[in-house]
Amino acid sequence: MPRIYVIFVSRSWQSASIRMLIRYMSPRQSIPYLADPKQLSRGMYGYVQILCWIGWVLPLPLAAREVPLVLSYRPAQYQAFNQNWMIGQTPDQVMCFANSAGLLLYNGAEWTCLPLAHRPMVRAVCIDREGRIFTGAYGEVGYWEKNAQGGYTYTSLIPLIAHEQIRKEEIWHMLVTDQGVWFQTFSTIYFYDYRTVEVLVPPGSVMFMYEVDGRTLFQVNGNGIFELTDAHTFQLLPGTEALRDTRVTCMLSLGAAADGFLVGTDKRGVFHYRDGQLTAWDTPVNAALAASELNKGLRLRSGRLVFGTILDGLYVLAPSGALIYHVNQQRGLQNNTVLALYEDKAGNIWAGLDKGIDQIQVQTSLTYFTDQTGALGTLYTAALHQGRLYLGTNHGIFVSQSGWPGDPPVFGLVPGSQGQAWELKVWRGRLLCGHNEGTFEVYPDRVRLCSPITGGWCLLPWPGRPDLLLQGTYTGTVLLADSGRGPGFVRRLAGFSAPVKQVALDTQGNIWAVGPIQGLYRSTPDADLTRMDHVRQYTPADGLADDYYLEMLMYQGQLWVKSDTAWRVYHPERDRFEPADQIGAIPLHKAGFKVRQGIGEDHFLIYPDKVTYIRASLRLDLPITLTPHYEQIITLDTARYLFCFTDGYAILDRQAAGAALVTDIPPLRFTWMEQITGGKATRQALAPVSQGWIDIGPAHTALRFGFYQPVYAQQPLFRYRLDGLQAYWSDWQPKAMVEFQNLPPGAYHLRVQSYLTQEEIVCSFRVLPRWYASAWAWGLYCLGIILAFAGLMVFQQRRLTLQRLRMEQERDRQLEEERMKAANERLQQDVISKSAELALSTLHLLSKNNTLYTLKEEIKELKKNHRETFPGTVYLQLLRLIEANISSEQDWKLFETNFTQINESFFKRLKHQHPDLTPGDLKLAAMLRMNLSSKDIAQLLNISLRGVENKRYRLRKKLGLDTDANLAEQMMQY
Repeated sequence: MPRIYVIFVSRSWQSASIRMLIRYMSPRQSIPYLADPKQLSRGMYGYVQILCWIGWVLPLPLAAREVPLVLSYRPAQYQAFNQNWMIGQTPDQVMCFANSAGLLLYNGAEWTCLPLAHRPMVRAVCIDREGRIFTGAYGEVGYWEKNAQGGYTYTSLIPLIAHEQIRKEEIWHMLVTDQGVWFQTFSTIYFYDYRTVEVLVPPGSVMFMYEVDGRTLFQVNGNGIFELTDAHTFQLLPGTEALRDTRVTCMLSLGAAADGFLVGTDKRGVFHYRDGQLTAWDTPVNAALAASELNKGLRLRSGRLVFGTILDGLYVLAPSGALIYHVNQQRGLQNNTVLALYEDKAGNIWAGLDKGIDQIQVQTSLTYFTDQTGALGTLYTAALHQGRLYLGTNHGIFVSQSGWPGDPPVFGLVPGSQGQAWELKVWRGRLLCGHNEGTFEVYPDRVRLCSPITGGWCLLPWPGRPDLLLQGTYTGTVLLADSGRGPGFVRRLAGFSAPVKQVALDTQGNIWAVGPIQGLYRSTPDADLTRMDHVRQYTPADGLADDYYLEMLMYQGQLWVKSDTAWRVYHPERDRFEPADQIGAIPLHKAGFKVRQGIGEDHFLIYPDKVTYIRASLRLDLPITLTPHYEQIITLDTARYLFCFTDGYAILDRQAAGAALVTDIPPLRFTWMEQITGGKATRQALAPVSQGWIDIGPAHTALRFGFYQPVYAQQPLFRYRLDGLQAYWSDWQPKAMVEFQNLPPGAYHLRVQSYLTQEEIVCSFRVLPRWYASAWAWGLYCLGIILAFAGLMVFQQRRLTLQRLRMEQERDRQLEEERMKAANERLQQDVISKSAELALSTLHLLSKNNTLYTLKEEIKELKKNHRETFPGTVYLQLLRLIEANISSEQDWKLFETNFTQINESFFKRLKHQHPDLTPGDLKLAAMLRMNLSSKDIAQLLNISLRGVENKRYRLRKKLGLDTDANLAEQMMQY
């Protein structure tokens, strides 16, 4: 490719400090750099100044091939080493990789790495019809089989091999044929027929064995290509000696109808071997394969050929040798060094790289164009016109330099189109562009201004007027018309000047307009199409969920508007927007998507992370992300759609997408069940689709079920329902695992469904009850209830007996209490009687002492008055008699006896607490307890009041009482 200098000059070209972007392009690289004008020659600088003055800039060629989608799996994702040496696929479509860390498995849902003992690099892998996975490594070869726990068990074949050299060599390649399994080192070939291992010594150092059209072929270093016969002998293919100094990296069939086969070499490209002759393969790509160091080759079932290189990724060629795709690191691969190639059962290519694993989806209906340089800008619109593809971006309008689709497509900037291009539309055989600077008619080499109104967002043909166009712009709506010499501006429709991003016409002739950020408007044009009358703006009060970032869709004569995440349909009879269940066949119960119409009944649902293509019963998820708020899907022709990206575009082939209707999609399968008990997980394998009842122990705290659908071209979605616990399906989810916590005992059916096929698989299991809820425990419970009932009866009988005894005892007690009460009453009567007697005796004593005392006084008075006549002896005798009776000890003893009977413990307590009390003190205390006055006490004791006070004082002192204490109250407390 010639060197092309493309010079961009900034708008400030008048400044002396002009800087220019010079882009150098070669077949290998695209290196942009900034150059100061001072670094250019004086002649070139002057030429640039001339270009600046005339305002013309050379078109910028952008060359990149449209390639299929590449899905990358990085080492951090699959948790193994970088290098992947060989690839295979099991009958149940699990992908197998010979990784430097071990055997790497991927079922579309989870990665598993199975290391060998001593962890050697696994260099080779192949799978037989029974699903045994054979692996080869340094000093080790064997196979893996599934076990009951859902994992894999390894069986070594080394004990069957008598050749000791194998323990010191590395198995580099394996090949499964109808007869058995071949595996090889560089010096030895081994054949395993599932019983014994045969050792074959080739005539030299062996590279790799290949099966081509039923023949087993390999190269011997320093020699040509040999064929391994049915008798396990070696036969040199004539004419291949020319390859003795060349390393053969692949041998590929050209099909049953073709003659000969292809031989790929590392540095000499591809040769065609036919009729004993070896000739260079006649294809323009051969030189590139040789220069890139061809390393692997693969023939697809479709007949296409795939070549992997060390330096420049992989090439996909037609059987004729024409290049279809070239995919390298610049176009999506993680790494340019291809170590392994494999075609899966879906027809897609897997590439084992020096760093990672890539899947190239050649069977999908999408191809991608990615602008690695950034010169193209963000794509907003596109159109296919007169065999050329036009792209409208924020940098301008770009056109394919030759017919499209080309190989590769090369785009150049249309002169004069710089700036934001919003819409490209083919109308009446002309290509129009709504642009930031106005509306242009576009030609491959120039543009013509049709309308000076800036910001042409959208163009809409006027119904019934094929010569008129209605356009939404930055400042309202305008009319364009075809005068026969091309489209031109007619007039601005007065009465409305708000910006219009979308415009639509309903069946009543109303114009609906949506603003770029806010606003939904309806108006009615007048008969002359000069102004917009009856302009009405719709808001949330009119049924919209919101009036920001609205999307408008006219479907089957009805107007639909998406506000926020909800779609509303307009009802003209109520002049109001209302929710609806679906748009056509599109359900809206979870309408977090935008809708775009395609050809016929084709529709696209635009999500933030994907686009769903709907056509009749076809529903295809496309893993693409469109430009937010400016999601554009362009209908190029009846067979292709174009999706606009920020860095390129994707092409959807409708016919290839329709082929998905008949594509065999792998079935959904269960893989394992995991019980978590006490923080420890125990895993067991599950039958792929159905199995009998599985009993789950009661001690589990969580149950996990793993399942997968080996679809690698897109992300499968799953939903589940647990019959016995849930009545409804879960939401669709990409996670291929479901977990349940603390399920109660019972029978359950776990139903899992795939979004891709609507297929349903069922796993039936029972959660067993704990021991105390088991059948024998319930038997024990029944026996216990019976025994408890019997015991209750016995207890009840005993309780009645005891109650009768207690009642009898209570009756006896009450009788005894009655007897005691009667006795107490008698005693109380006795006490009362005694108290009465004591009181009577005390009164008697007081009365007697008063009488005697009075008599004594009278005698003394007689003696005083009749001294001479009253004899002295008689007088003294009478006084002694009276004195003796006043202080009669017998009376006191009688009083003490009665008092003691009534107050039995009084003297005991008083003497116990105050042992120093005299009998006189005790008498005084007893009288005080009876609450007798000092006068009464003095008469009873035959002493004066002064003497009573002295006795009281002495008693208080002995008792330790204060002078303020009431002595009588103290005695009453004893």
